[in-house]
Amino acid sequence: MISLSGYMITNPLKERINNVKHLLYLSGVNMYSYWIATLIVDFIKYLIFIIIVIPLLIWLDRQYWYDLIIFIPFIFAVSVFIYSFSFVFDKEENGQKYYILFSLLA
Repeated sequence: MISLSGYMITNPLKERINNVKHLLYLSGVNMYSYWIATLIVDFIKYLIFIIIVIPLLIWLDRQYWYDLIIFIPFIFAVSVFIYSFSFVFDKEENGQKYYILFSLLA
């Protein structure tokens, strides 16, 4: 999950570095709509990961429903943290590297 979350930080960083959000703002896009759409896309990416993991948990005879209870709130918590963490860095490589390091140490 940490490596998947580290991958998720690259998109907000790329958009901020390339001034995509500024161009969208100038085009008249509401920032709430932008952030909600970004959250939905990240949620779908995590759901794809969860759909891949569930058969593995079933194969290992684990109670996968308990893991799902943990995964779903984790998606929202990590997404908000990634969005706020992306404002700290100017390069996506540094953001990804330091996010993974921070997640491993925390």
